[in-house]
Amino acid sequence: MTEEKSDPCKEKYAADLSSIRDAHSRIRSICSPRLYSKAAGRIITLPETYTIADGLRAFLGDLTWPVVRDFVDDIIVVDDSEIIEAMKLCYEILKLAVEPSGAIGLAAVLSESFRSNTTWNSCSNVAIILSGGNLDLGALWNSYMK
Repeated sequence: MTEEKSDPCKEKYAADLSSIRDAHSRIRSICSPRLYSKAAGRIITLPETYTIADGLRAFLGDLTWPVVRDFVDDIIVVDDSEIIEAMKLCYEILKLAVEPSGAIGLAAVLSESFRSNTTWNSCSNVAIILSGGNLDLGALWNSYMK
């Protein structure tokens, strides 16, 4: 991961939640803790969060923060509904059950913010990592029905 950053199509992007909700579905934050941390240059933590992407409830730590700080060029934020749509797309087209946290990269690339950014959408090749089949099918089906 020691690549020149002269070509925006060779940049590395991360995806994170655009809004964090509390136990009562009230929005507690309009931006992601990872995006806050990247902007501040230090780890920023938020109170406990509730999202369909339970793997994203974890905070940056001693191992993950240096990767985000040093190698991630920008962070694309999405919400739970965009993650659910990405999961649905994976299942319907690829026949893959992908957990919410593992579908966030696809959700980011499909998002309006990605498509409307002229730097990002000029790239002809995009790699997305899909991961994990660890999901609660009951919660998934309930999310699809909303």
